Amino acid sequence: MSAISIAHNQVGHDCVVVQAEGELDFGSLRAFRTALAFALAAGPSVVVDLRRARFLSLRNAWALAESVDTAVRGRIEITVLAGRPEIERVLELAGIRALSEIPAQ
Repeated sequence: MSAISIAHNQVGHDCVVVQAEGELDFGSLRAFRTALAFALAAGPSVVVDLRRARFLSLRNAWALAESVDTAVRGRIEITVLAGRPEIERVLELAGIRALSEIPAQ
């Protein structure tokens, strides 16, 4: 089971947080893509918080990679947080760390 939420924080500057928890599998792909698209359209700064995620499928990771690429090309600040080593490994395999050039959090 998974949950995806979006929060808009205006402390100092606009920051949109996409927080995902549980299992990001094929069943949550549409909601995850929608949340990422909303976040990129809404603010100059985006945080994707995967620290509560237990599983990240490669399809969801590729969706995230596409969003990171879009953010980098659009000069949108994006940070991806991962708490579990297995989530970090999927981020590395999908090339997300290389795209964003952001160190692991």
